[in-house]
Amino acid sequence: MAQVISIATQNPTSLRPIGLVSEAVEIMSKLHFRRIPIVWEDSLVGIVTARDLLYLIENKGLSVLTDELQYHMVKEPIFVYRDVELGDAVKLMFEHNIGSLPIVSERDRTLAGIVTERDLVRAFTENIFADADLREFISTVPTTAPYKTSTVMKIMKIMAKQKIRRVILIDSKNIVMGVITASDILRYISEHIVRTGEPEGDILKEKISTITNPDVTVVDINESVSEVAKLLIEKGIGGVPVIDENKELMGVFTERDILLLVGTYNLM
Repeated sequence: MAQVISIATQNPTSLRPIGLVSEAVEIMSKLHFRRIPIVWEDSLVGIVTARDLLYLIENKGLSVLTDELQYHMVKEPIFVYRDVELGDAVKLMFEHNIGSLPIVSERDRTLAGIVTERDLVRAFTENIFADADLREFISTVPTTAPYKTSTVMKIMKIMAKQKIRRVILIDSKNIVMGVITASDILRYISEHIVRTGEPEGDILKEKISTITNPDVTVVDINESVSEVAKLLIEKGIGGVPVIDENKELMGVFTERDILLLVGTYNLM
Protein backbone atom coordinates (compact mmCIF):
# COMPACT_ATOMS: atom_id res chain seq x y z
CA MET A 1 0.00 0.00 0.00
CA ALA A 2 1.13 3.54 -0.76
CA GLN A 3 2.71 5.68 1.92
CA VAL A 4 0.90 8.73 3.22
CA ILE A 5 3.49 11.20 1.96
CA SER A 6 2.71 10.14 -1.64
CA ILE A 7 -0.72 11.82 -1.58
CA ALA A 8 -0.06 14.57 0.96
CA THR A 9 0.41 18.29 0.47
CA GLN A 10 4.15 18.65 1.02
CA ASN A 11 5.68 21.75 2.61
CA PRO A 12 2.21 23.01 3.57
CA THR A 13 1.28 26.54 4.58
CA SER A 14 1.89 27.03 8.29
CA LEU A 15 1.85 29.74 10.94
CA ARG A 16 3.90 30.43 14.05
CA PRO A 17 2.48 30.37 17.59
CA ILE A 18 2.87 34.15 17.79
CA GLY A 19 0.70 34.61 14.71
CA LEU A 20 -2.76 36.06 15.26
CA VAL A 21 -6.09 34.27 15.10
CA SER A 22 -7.11 36.76 12.40
CA GLU A 23 -4.17 35.58 10.25
CA ALA A 24 -5.38 31.99 10.45
CA VAL A 25 -8.92 33.06 9.56
CA GLU A 26 -7.68 35.06 6.57
CA ILE A 27 -5.44 32.28 5.23
CA MET A 28 -8.16 29.65 5.61
CA SER A 29 -10.60 31.95 3.81
CA LYS A 30 -8.31 32.85 0.91
CA LEU A 31 -6.87 29.38 0.31
CA HIS A 32 -9.98 27.38 1.26
CA PHE A 33 -8.11 25.48 3.97
CA ARG A 34 -9.84 23.79 6.89
CA ARG A 35 -6.74 23.57 9.07
CA ILE A 36 -3.27 25.10 9.43
CA PRO A 37 -0.27 23.49 11.19
CA ILE A 38 1.56 25.66 13.72
CA VAL A 39 5.35 25.40 13.70
CA TRP A 40 8.24 26.81 15.68
CA GLU A 41 11.68 26.65 14.07
CA ASP A 42 10.16 24.33 11.44
CA SER A 43 8.97 21.78 14.04
CA LEU A 44 5.30 20.98 14.56
CA VAL A 45 3.94 22.39 17.83
CA GLY A 46 0.21 22.66 17.17
CA ILE A 47 -2.67 22.93 14.73
CA VAL A 48 -5.77 25.08 14.29
CA THR A 49 -8.90 24.08 12.39
CA ALA A 50 -11.80 26.05 10.96
CA ARG A 51 -14.13 24.36 13.42
CA ASP A 52 -11.90 25.23 16.38
CA LEU A 53 -11.73 28.88 15.33
CA LEU A 54 -15.48 29.05 14.86
CA TYR A 55 -16.05 27.70 18.39
CA LEU A 56 -13.52 30.21 19.70
CA ILE A 57 -15.24 33.19 18.09
CA GLU A 58 -18.68 31.95 19.15
CA ASN A 59 -17.49 31.63 22.75
CA LYS A 60 -15.29 34.71 23.13
CA GLY A 61 -16.51 37.10 20.44
CA LEU A 62 -14.74 38.81 17.56
CA SER A 63 -12.18 40.44 19.85
CA VAL A 64 -10.41 37.08 20.06
CA LEU A 65 -9.19 37.64 16.50
CA THR A 66 -6.33 39.73 17.89
CA ASP A 67 -5.13 36.93 20.20
CA GLU A 68 -1.99 34.94 19.43
CA LEU A 69 -2.53 31.40 18.16
CA GLN A 70 -0.39 29.88 20.91
CA TYR A 71 -3.22 30.45 23.37
CA HIS A 72 -5.84 28.67 21.28
CA MET A 73 -4.12 26.07 19.08
CA VAL A 74 -4.37 22.34 19.69
CA LYS A 75 -1.01 21.55 21.25
CA GLU A 76 0.76 18.24 20.59
CA PRO A 77 -1.56 17.27 17.71
CA ILE A 78 -1.79 13.72 16.42
CA PHE A 79 0.75 13.27 13.60
CA VAL A 80 2.28 10.57 11.42
CA TYR A 81 5.67 9.88 9.87
CA ARG A 82 6.28 9.89 6.12
CA ASP A 83 6.23 6.10 5.73
CA VAL A 84 2.85 5.44 7.37
CA GLU A 85 0.51 3.55 5.01
CA LEU A 86 -2.75 5.10 3.80
CA GLY A 87 -4.91 2.52 5.54
CA ASP A 88 -3.28 3.25 8.88
CA ALA A 89 -3.85 6.98 8.34
CA VAL A 90 -7.58 6.35 7.80
CA LYS A 91 -7.78 4.27 10.98
CA LEU A 92 -5.98 6.96 12.96
CA MET A 93 -8.39 9.65 11.75
CA PHE A 94 -11.38 7.58 12.80
CA GLU A 95 -9.81 6.65 16.13
CA HIS A 96 -9.22 10.29 17.07
CA ASN A 97 -12.15 11.80 15.12
CA ILE A 98 -9.93 14.19 13.17
CA GLY A 99 -9.93 15.26 9.53
CA SER A 100 -6.22 15.66 8.92
CA LEU A 101 -2.80 14.41 9.96
CA PRO A 102 0.38 16.50 9.88
CA ILE A 103 3.37 14.54 8.60
CA VAL A 104 6.71 15.04 10.35
CA SER A 105 10.26 13.76 10.12
CA GLU A 106 11.21 11.11 12.66
CA ARG A 107 14.41 12.89 13.63
CA ASP A 108 13.21 16.31 14.78
CA ARG A 109 9.45 16.56 14.06
CA THR A 110 10.09 18.98 11.21
CA LEU A 111 6.82 19.49 9.33
CA ALA A 112 7.02 17.63 6.01
CA GLY A 113 3.40 17.68 4.88
CA ILE A 114 -0.25 17.26 5.78
CA VAL A 115 -2.78 14.67 4.62
CA THR A 116 -6.52 15.29 4.82
CA GLU A 117 -9.73 13.34 4.45
CA ARG A 118 -10.06 14.83 0.98
CA ASP A 119 -6.62 13.53 -0.04
CA LEU A 120 -7.58 10.05 1.13
CA VAL A 121 -10.95 10.20 -0.61
CA ARG A 122 -9.19 11.02 -3.89
CA ALA A 123 -6.85 8.09 -3.35
CA PHE A 124 -9.58 5.55 -2.69
CA THR A 125 -12.52 6.71 -4.84
CA GLU A 126 -11.58 4.49 -7.78
CA ASN A 127 -11.80 1.47 -5.45
CA ILE A 128 -15.48 2.07 -4.65
CA PHE A 129 -17.71 -0.36 -6.48
CA ALA A 130 -20.40 1.28 -8.58
CA ASP A 131 -23.40 -0.47 -7.04
CA ALA A 132 -22.72 0.48 -3.39
CA ASP A 133 -26.06 1.63 -1.94
CA LEU A 134 -26.06 5.28 -0.89
CA ARG A 135 -28.75 4.56 1.73
CA GLU A 136 -26.33 2.45 3.74
CA PHE A 137 -23.85 5.25 4.30
CA ILE A 138 -25.69 8.56 4.58
CA SER A 139 -26.36 10.22 7.91
CA THR A 140 -30.15 10.12 8.16
CA VAL A 141 -30.34 12.71 10.93
CA PRO A 142 -28.34 15.65 9.54
CA THR A 143 -28.27 18.88 11.49
CA THR A 144 -30.64 21.43 9.97
CA ALA A 145 -31.74 25.01 10.62
CA PRO A 146 -34.40 27.33 9.14
CA TYR A 147 -33.10 29.10 6.05
CA LYS A 148 -35.08 32.33 6.40
CA THR A 149 -34.79 33.09 10.11
CA SER A 150 -31.42 31.72 11.24
CA THR A 151 -28.63 34.20 11.96
CA VAL A 152 -24.90 33.70 11.61
CA MET A 153 -24.60 33.52 15.40
CA LYS A 154 -27.36 30.91 15.66
CA ILE A 155 -25.56 28.66 13.19
CA MET A 156 -22.28 29.16 15.03
CA LYS A 157 -23.94 28.13 18.29
CA ILE A 158 -25.38 25.00 16.66
CA MET A 159 -21.98 24.04 15.27
CA ALA A 160 -20.26 24.68 18.60
CA LYS A 161 -22.82 22.72 20.62
CA GLN A 162 -22.91 19.71 18.31
CA LYS A 163 -19.22 19.85 17.36
CA ILE A 164 -19.95 19.84 13.64
CA ARG A 165 -18.78 21.93 10.70
CA ARG A 166 -21.82 21.74 8.41
CA VAL A 167 -25.49 22.72 8.78
CA ILE A 168 -28.15 22.16 6.12
CA LEU A 169 -30.60 25.03 5.69
CA ILE A 170 -34.18 24.05 4.94
CA ASP A 171 -37.57 25.67 4.40
CA SER A 172 -40.83 24.80 6.16
CA LYS A 173 -41.38 21.84 3.80
CA ASN A 174 -37.98 20.22 4.48
CA ILE A 175 -36.65 21.36 1.11
CA VAL A 176 -32.93 22.10 1.01
CA MET A 177 -32.24 25.80 0.48
CA GLY A 178 -28.53 25.83 1.20
CA VAL A 179 -25.57 24.40 3.09
CA ILE A 180 -23.39 26.47 5.42
CA THR A 181 -20.02 25.34 6.75
CA ALA A 182 -17.59 26.59 9.36
CA SER A 183 -15.30 27.66 6.53
CA ASP A 184 -18.10 29.71 4.95
CA ILE A 185 -18.63 31.63 8.18
CA LEU A 186 -14.92 32.24 8.67
CA ARG A 187 -14.74 33.54 5.09
CA TYR A 188 -17.60 35.93 5.83
CA ILE A 189 -15.86 37.20 8.97
CA SER A 190 -12.54 37.56 7.13
CA GLU A 191 -14.11 39.54 4.28
CA HIS A 192 -15.71 41.89 6.81
CA ILE A 193 -12.37 42.54 8.49
CA VAL A 194 -10.69 43.26 5.14
CA ARG A 195 -13.53 45.59 4.17
CA THR A 196 -13.80 47.54 7.42
CA GLY A 197 -10.35 47.11 8.91
CA GLU A 198 -11.63 46.00 12.30
CA PRO A 199 -13.62 43.09 13.80
CA GLU A 200 -16.54 45.12 15.09
CA GLY A 201 -20.22 45.58 14.40
CA ASP A 202 -23.20 43.27 14.37
CA ILE A 203 -22.04 41.01 11.58
CA LEU A 204 -22.92 37.88 13.56
CA LYS A 205 -26.55 39.03 13.70
CA GLU A 206 -26.89 38.91 9.93
CA LYS A 207 -29.33 36.40 8.45
CA ILE A 208 -27.49 33.29 7.34
CA SER A 209 -29.34 33.44 4.01
CA THR A 210 -27.34 36.56 3.07
CA ILE A 211 -24.04 34.65 3.04
CA THR A 212 -25.29 31.31 1.72
CA ASN A 213 -24.67 30.28 -1.88
CA PRO A 214 -28.15 29.88 -3.44
CA ASP A 215 -26.77 27.41 -5.99
CA VAL A 216 -26.81 24.44 -3.63
CA THR A 217 -25.67 21.01 -4.81
CA VAL A 218 -27.90 18.06 -3.86
CA VAL A 219 -27.99 14.41 -4.94
CA ASP A 220 -30.82 11.94 -5.35
CA ILE A 221 -30.98 8.96 -2.99
CA ASN A 222 -30.92 6.62 -5.99
CA GLU A 223 -27.53 7.79 -7.23
CA SER A 224 -24.57 5.47 -6.73
CA VAL A 225 -21.98 6.02 -4.04
CA SER A 226 -19.20 6.10 -6.63
CA GLU A 227 -20.90 8.91 -8.57
CA VAL A 228 -21.53 10.96 -5.45
CA ALA A 229 -17.93 10.44 -4.33
CA LYS A 230 -16.71 11.75 -7.69
CA LEU A 231 -19.05 14.73 -7.35
CA LEU A 232 -17.55 15.69 -3.99
CA ILE A 233 -14.07 15.60 -5.50
CA GLU A 234 -15.04 17.53 -8.65
CA LYS A 235 -16.75 20.30 -6.71
CA GLY A 236 -14.24 20.34 -3.87
CA ILE A 237 -16.91 20.03 -1.20
CA GLY A 238 -16.88 17.97 1.99
CA GLY A 239 -20.50 16.83 1.96
CA VAL A 240 -23.74 16.96 0.02
CA PRO A 241 -27.44 16.78 1.03
CA VAL A 242 -29.31 13.70 -0.17
CA ILE A 243 -32.95 14.13 -1.25
CA ASP A 244 -35.84 11.81 -2.11
CA GLU A 245 -38.15 11.85 -5.13
CA ASN A 246 -40.17 14.69 -3.55
CA LYS A 247 -37.04 16.85 -3.20
CA GLU A 248 -37.23 16.50 0.60
CA LEU A 249 -34.08 16.09 2.66
CA MET A 250 -33.23 12.50 3.56
CA GLY A 251 -29.71 12.82 4.86
CA VAL A 252 -26.19 13.96 4.08
CA PHE A 253 -23.22 12.15 2.53
CA THR A 254 -19.71 13.31 3.45
CA GLU A 255 -16.05 12.58 2.84
CA ARG A 256 -15.99 10.82 6.19
CA ASP A 257 -18.77 8.50 4.96
CA ILE A 258 -16.64 7.58 1.95
CA LEU A 259 -13.75 6.61 4.20
CA LEU A 260 -16.16 4.61 6.36
CA LEU A 261 -17.27 2.70 3.27
CA VAL A 262 -13.66 2.09 2.28
CA GLY A 263 -12.91 0.70 5.73
CA THR A 264 -16.12 -1.35 5.97
CA TYR A 265 -15.48 -3.17 2.70
CA ASN A 266 -11.68 -3.26 3.10
CA LEU A 267 -11.13 -1.32 -0.12
CA MET A 268 -7.79 0.09 0.98
